[in-house]
Amino acid sequence: MELVKNGASLVDVRSAEEFGAGTLEDAVNVPLDKFEAWLEGQSKDTVIVVFCASGIRSQNAVEMAKALGYSMIYNLGGMDSLIK
Repeated sequence: MELVKNGASLVDVRSAEEFGAGTLEDAVNVPLDKFEAWLEGQSKDTVIVVFCASGIRSQNAVEMAKALGYSMIYNLGGMDSLIK
């Protein structure tokens, strides 16, 4: 989480309901179906760290961002493995 300590955006791409049930400190909720629109408001120089429940949606978010020219995006994986 060193990237987040250094100013990276920590993004939870789970649903609002999942986010409401608990998330990581300092995370913002941008559900995967709204992620592309959210990215449009971010600089391509922004460091972004994404996560979800299992790592699948966050991997989809990484692939989406890279296709749009964002190179500084990282998949933290799934909440299930992060909180153990």
